[in-house]
Amino acid sequence: MPKILVKFKRDTGEIIQIDGFDRMIPGSKRNLYLSGKVYGIIDKDYTLKLCDPIPNLLESQYDSGEVVFGDFVLTSVRDNIFEFTKTDFKSIRELFYTFKGRDVIVTDDFFLLASELGEVAYDNREVSFFINHGYCNHGTTIFEGILRIPPGKSIHFLQTSGIRIDNELDRFDGPNVSYDEFRKILFETINKILTLFPQEKNVVLLSGGIDSTVLLAMVKGLRENTIATTMRFIPRNIVNSKDIKRSERAASFLNTEHQYVDIDFKNATINDLEKIVYRMPFAAHLGVDFIDLFQSLSNRNVLAWCGQNCDSIYNLGPTDRYAPIHRFLISSNYIRMLKGIYGSDNYLPIKRSVDFLIHTYYAKAYGKEVVVPKNFHQLREYFMQSNQYLALSSADNPVITLEVSDSNFTYREAEKTLFDDKLGSFFTGRDNKIVSSSAAAAKVAMVMPYSMDNMIPMFRNLSKGWRDVLFPKRYLYRYATKDLGLPKRFWQNEVKIDEETMALHDFDQFILNSTTLGEQLKGYIKEMSKLKSSSRIESVQNALSMYWIASLNPILEKRGVVHLQYSAKKRNQNLNIKNDIYGKN
Repeated sequence: MPKILVKFKRDTGEIIQIDGFDRMIPGSKRNLYLSGKVYGIIDKDYTLKLCDPIPNLLESQYDSGEVVFGDFVLTSVRDNIFEFTKTDFKSIRELFYTFKGRDVIVTDDFFLLASELGEVAYDNREVSFFINHGYCNHGTTIFEGILRIPPGKSIHFLQTSGIRIDNELDRFDGPNVSYDEFRKILFETINKILTLFPQEKNVVLLSGGIDSTVLLAMVKGLRENTIATTMRFIPRNIVNSKDIKRSERAASFLNTEHQYVDIDFKNATINDLEKIVYRMPFAAHLGVDFIDLFQSLSNRNVLAWCGQNCDSIYNLGPTDRYAPIHRFLISSNYIRMLKGIYGSDNYLPIKRSVDFLIHTYYAKAYGKEVVVPKNFHQLREYFMQSNQYLALSSADNPVITLEVSDSNFTYREAEKTLFDDKLGSFFTGRDNKIVSSSAAAAKVAMVMPYSMDNMIPMFRNLSKGWRDVLFPKRYLYRYATKDLGLPKRFWQNEVKIDEETMALHDFDQFILNSTTLGEQLKGYIKEMSKLKSSSRIESVQNALSMYWIASLNPILEKRGVVHLQYSAKKRNQNLNIKNDIYGKN
């Protein structure tokens, strides 16, 4: 797919260059430039309406507020003045932008953007974050002055105010989503996908968890030509062994053909990852499993269904049954108590008691002293910095939060802000990115229904209260048992694992110390030690992230891009730019 590039004057919006789009659609008011496919619109009730959107729909959607869906990048130009560039809510094609002198450059190719600049410099704070997490902060990259437009947002130029980042998801703001709405939307979404992609066979990637099992039951119920595929690691680890046993149980109950794809980590090498770095420069992932999986599906005329992202956008990550505190800290119940939330003063005595209980629990259970967030800004920072979806800071190694101006949110606005933070960081990196990039590299049609364009705003309006703290993804579990007739024992019964697999309890250490890939990854640590980063090599993720950063260098050098030293002056300018994105929705 061609890479798009839009360049315009920062002060006037005058178009300088526009390249890479599949077609230009002339209209009475503006010209629209489209790359990719648009399938229809998303109604206010989150329904996908399939229709021919060209040219009337695209012409009207800017003025009417209708939101289109598909796999696309869309730019609007009026009288040779830039109006906006946006992509679909899934943001499989990420948008990057930067300022070069008085020009603004927008593209879906980071390397093309770097080439336009001619020189780049690391942002040490963002490098540290990337090394620890494998993805970037909301709206950032690891380079000074090169920013990302997060999913659900678009870049606009207005004559009155200049450059602005708009949140398209705000168009769907509404009341809390009910269970009946949820089940209706989910069913209709699966149905519409089957209409859009009438492939010869449907392949559901099955782990045996609630997300993929519900997906298999729904697709199999609508299309008989459906099979299940499960990855089988060599050697097995605990998580994968449980996946295999659960998936066998689910496939058998649903009377579905079940196939396996063996993933041999012992023979994996850096070469397997090199294929994917270019497609996802800011998402470091041990993607050998997905790369091999989609290669096995290549040239088979199938539609692959993946249940990825449900955890991330339903409960923002902490869906494990043993993580109620994690969920409580990002629930509406706790958010209401934080300074910066309207009405929080009414909850001060309750918050003191709750915080005392949290302190006591972590001190007695783990011997750790924790720091609870005092205000909503701190909660956001603690949650985003954590690798365990835990909105607390350690007293021994506290999270440093930047000072921001006071602003008040309603608790519903705060919930949506947390959702947007997650969408613009983890969602655009890690699992979502490796699945989509691996499928694209293998030329396999693939969908992730839980993060379809209409599902994202639906989950954003799903408030999380006490019942969600105690029963994560409760709507999905209810749908599985009540509507699909799946037995509760699927998820209530523990899966027994053999002793040999139990012995391999630390898969990270196995990868780093017992595989060719691990030895190669550790070789990149020396090169990355040149960066002034406080990060330590404690996991495969650290080593992977360092490899990812090092792998960008030869690609940039090949394009004639020069590396500069870290610039404090540039950094201060970029923080001002980021405030446009981090600010109140």
